[in-house]
Amino acid sequence: MQRRTEFHSDHVLDSVEQLSRNNSVVVSAPTGIGRSYFLERVNSSIGHKDSVVINAANASALTVLRTALPTATILVDSLEHADPEFVRSWLEHLQRGGRGLAVLHTDNQHSSFHLSVEALRAGRDDLLTALDTAHSIQLPPLSANNIERLLHEHSPRILDSGTIHAIVSLAEGRPRWALALLELSNTRGLSVFPRPMVPTSTPAGIVASVLRSIADSVGDMPPSTVAAASVVSQLGQMDLAGIEDLVGSDNCDALVSYGALIGDETQTLYRVPPLLAAAVRSRASATETSRFEDAVQRRLLRRRSLGFPLSVAESLFCTRPFQNDAAANDPTLEEQRTAAIEQSIVELVNFGEHKFAESLLLRQTDAPVLIPPPLRAAVLGALVSPEAGLAHIGPPPGEPGTNAYLGWLGLHSKLNELALTPVAREHSPTMGAEEAATQTIIQVWNGSEPVAHHLDSIREISSRDSNNALGLLADTLLDLEAARTGQVIAGSWLSTGAPAPRASTQVLADLPHTSGTLLLSQALSALFIGQGSRFAQELRSESRRTHLHEFHARWVRHYAAATMAIACGDLARSVIEWSELVKCAPHLVPLRLEAYLHETLATLDAARAAADSGHDEHLPPSSFSAPYALFLCFGNGKPPLLQHQLPPPGAATAPVPALLHKYVCAALEENPKELIRTADALLVFEAWGPALSALRQARDIYVSRRATTAATECKSRLEELERFLEKRIPNYEADPNRSDERIRLTNREKETASLAAEGLSNKEIAARLHCSIRTVESHISQARAKLGLQSRKDLAQVAMFAAPSEHQDELISQGNRRTESPR
Repeated sequence: MQRRTEFHSDHVLDSVEQLSRNNSVVVSAPTGIGRSYFLERVNSSIGHKDSVVINAANASALTVLRTALPTATILVDSLEHADPEFVRSWLEHLQRGGRGLAVLHTDNQHSSFHLSVEALRAGRDDLLTALDTAHSIQLPPLSANNIERLLHEHSPRILDSGTIHAIVSLAEGRPRWALALLELSNTRGLSVFPRPMVPTSTPAGIVASVLRSIADSVGDMPPSTVAAASVVSQLGQMDLAGIEDLVGSDNCDALVSYGALIGDETQTLYRVPPLLAAAVRSRASATETSRFEDAVQRRLLRRRSLGFPLSVAESLFCTRPFQNDAAANDPTLEEQRTAAIEQSIVELVNFGEHKFAESLLLRQTDAPVLIPPPLRAAVLGALVSPEAGLAHIGPPPGEPGTNAYLGWLGLHSKLNELALTPVAREHSPTMGAEEAATQTIIQVWNGSEPVAHHLDSIREISSRDSNNALGLLADTLLDLEAARTGQVIAGSWLSTGAPAPRASTQVLADLPHTSGTLLLSQALSALFIGQGSRFAQELRSESRRTHLHEFHARWVRHYAAATMAIACGDLARSVIEWSELVKCAPHLVPLRLEAYLHETLATLDAARAAADSGHDEHLPPSSFSAPYALFLCFGNGKPPLLQHQLPPPGAATAPVPALLHKYVCAALEENPKELIRTADALLVFEAWGPALSALRQARDIYVSRRATTAATECKSRLEELERFLEKRIPNYEADPNRSDERIRLTNREKETASLAAEGLSNKEIAARLHCSIRTVESHISQARAKLGLQSRKDLAQVAMFAAPSEHQDELISQGNRRTESPR
């Protein structure tokens, strides 16, 4: 990316202002926050030839300080590592009226600087007056948004949202940490699931440098405290009383005094950064680590036994074998541990984490792992074979019409479709209406036959069973099939803008994995009608209602990133995000839904290739022609390529596909006013990419018609919209081809503009160029329209700054700034 994220700008200005008043400055800044970057900016801003930057951790620091001129501005980095002599010499410099600024990590009360200051205070040394009267500044952590921008700017590849989330979570708002984690992710050394973690392998490069810096910042922390930090880093935020309960008061006090704990905004809840724990991991006492882990595991299992839910990371933590014999021999704890293993295996299989699930099956436990038959069948069907799943599925657990029967039949049907040798199921000779309806819905969801063949039956079920799980599955299927053709059903949530239908609490309790089918289907439906990015926030909220919300959060994160990329026309990024979505989306869903997920990926990739090449190379299945046309429009596909892809809108056509059809027609007809009106309508639906394309084409048409004022207005709107998107979306890049061939001046137009800059009249220019006055007028009008300038005077003022043949990009840039100035 071309942009550069700047941070701490206000604090740089404040520091420079204080130094200009001969005030000394002490900057509190933890390691990794960008201290060197801050000092570089302060040093370049004060502009003093006699300023000196000293790293107090260097062996030569004291010599450099003592040889500095008395009038020098002393900028000190890493003051926390300064020895007593350096601290005294620096304070003497300030006491003599010298200017100085020092950056230090203040949280570690055992640092050399703190010990030096305490010694001076004990001796009632008046040197501390210079320190006590210094202007104090604290560098705050960067926002998650700014950390993400920094990552996109420095990454050599497109980063998926899962990696970004992991780095942002671990970086604690510290840019240097973020860049180290980015390097780690480039070598696939960053763990994302079940929680962001730093591996135990020995790193190199900037990662090793950052870990050394972190280790130095906490100093000689005792091994038992290091063990406490390692264990606490694996947990969520806790108050100090909770941490003390786990690791003891001495270790809790030590974590505070060594600066290993980071507090929330209210300083009531604390955590140990995993990166800090990784930096000092080798110093930990293995015995103490095992003792603390057992203590944490006991508390988590007891909490689970009381019905309190555990996070995914906590549940997996509880599956480890106890190291302490007393805990291992406790039957209640072992029973809860076995239950945690059973639950984790099913959830991991559901969300595609088969390797994790297989490793849990090998965990030693005194109690047998007894997963209920239907779920056991799902696990075996995923890890072994569909036939193995069918062999263990057992009889239906309930009567037709119950949620238990519906779930069992859905799984049986799916395994049977996948099996090489399907198992025939005995049907009751007197099958009731409820059982027949259930059979129909399940058959369609897991079959490959077109849904259109069963529409009447599905509509009847939708109408009759609207208040139960079966009716909800029927409604969801109808909405999905309509959306796949770019249409919406009258009265549905997609047509009215109402919230998506929700499963009842009872359904979620009886069929917890049904939440994945509903959420995924609704997400696809919104995507197919061009409203995926608008639906993403509702999807996040709705997924939090389920007890599987942490698993859902992973694929929902990729969905939000993919749909935002599509909305902005970045199909390359959308393909990467959708690929990651497919990996971590729910797997215990109907076969039709699985197929649609994969076909969506293939369709996105085909649209990306067509948008890049300008012609269709790999068309998706005909059943996905509407999504293909939609993605191609968002990806800035050329109107001639689109005219045969978008079907004419009808009464049931969703708003965005209908608007895209209007956009293509207006572009082919070269109707700039209709293009602008369509762009305005597309912006209401946050269809940024097509709106930008429509505005660009309107601008180009106006330029070709020499409609200077209209072209300038289009250009201003384009720039305003792109500035908005750059501010809102961390990975957004303004179109690098904004100054394309239609905007570039011809040689004749450049010559004319240059002569106009010299003050020649049209008649004089015509004589000089051996052409007619009308031709000169045409060249000047065309140049004004292309550069977005209002008058001949503006053209002359811009052109006089650049030679026409060598600096045309600069000419255009100055024209851009000139048209912005009145606003």
